[in-house]
Amino acid sequence: MSKNETDILKGFFALCVILHHLGQQNGLDGIFGSINGCLGGIAVGAFFFLSSYGLVQSYLKDKANYYKKIFLVKIPVLYLIQVSINLIYFLCFELNSGLSLTNILVRIFNFDIFFGFSRMNGYSWFITTILFVYLAFGFILLLSKLFKKYIKKNSLFIAISFTISIFISYCLVVALNFDTLYIKSIFCFLLGIWYSLYYVEINKFLQNKKVYYLSLITTIALIPIFFFFVNVFVISIEHTISLLICVLIIILSQKMTVESNKTYLFLGKISLAIYLLQLIWIYYLHAQLSIDIFTGGIAVISTTIVSAYLYTSIYNVISKSVSKLKNKFIDKRRI
Repeated sequence: MSKNETDILKGFFALCVILHHLGQQNGLDGIFGSINGCLGGIAVGAFFFLSSYGLVQSYLKDKANYYKKIFLVKIPVLYLIQVSINLIYFLCFELNSGLSLTNILVRIFNFDIFFGFSRMNGYSWFITTILFVYLAFGFILLLSKLFKKYIKKNSLFIAISFTISIFISYCLVVALNFDTLYIKSIFCFLLGIWYSLYYVEINKFLQNKKVYYLSLITTIALIPIFFFFVNVFVISIEHTISLLICVLIIILSQKMTVESNKTYLFLGKISLAIYLLQLIWIYYLHAQLSIDIFTGGIAVISTTIVSAYLYTSIYNVISKSVSKLKNKFIDKRRI
């Protein structure tokens, strides 16, 4: 999958997340409520899968030093985005809340997970999970470099080590009674790691027509079976369905491309901001939603996209300015 394809898919699933939350606000029930209940997990799972796929693809281009980029660039940038949007939520909703300074700062800087406080942005758990996952992946890459003399198959070491870390994290969240949102669809991130490390072998396997159509039919058949008929005790149905959807993406990508969809490509470029800012408009427009679901839904989607575009544009301008200043500083030091 190309960068454009993954961005387009992110744009599509960003809309799915908004529709999921709108459905929750309007109390959908019955079969539509059940489908909507899984839609959030599916969308998050797809984001995790696409993020980990892109992460590994970037690593494969710079194996020697990519762990440095994770620690020094990716994690700090993602954290600053999270903090800046938490600050927006504070200004919008809690500026005159009368809460203690400690409470406010802990939540703005996203340490609420360790103190039992509510999140400043209820949907920011998604970024917290990614930050921890990136941290684990960067640490594993560092270990693979430090012990490269003793590691015969580097890709296998990374995949197995990351698998172990994800399962340990899953068990810790459950055992320590953390909010289970932090492990929502987390196994899709794992799938993305394995697929990206072995995509050549997997794609070659799926090139066989019989294997391709058998895999396609089986995956499509399993989705309604797990959704309607199978009660899974080890992992939730939401985990299972999201994994199957990600497997379906892998299979379909062998024969289909979505690179020409400019609308979803645009949404994909701002998908992170869409995810993080939508709750502001769901809150502000809740009254309209309760009166007219359709009009309220259109209003939420439109305002979320506009605000996400503005936020991303401002972020890009600041990022480019900082990069220019950094380059000037480096050039002066060389002189």
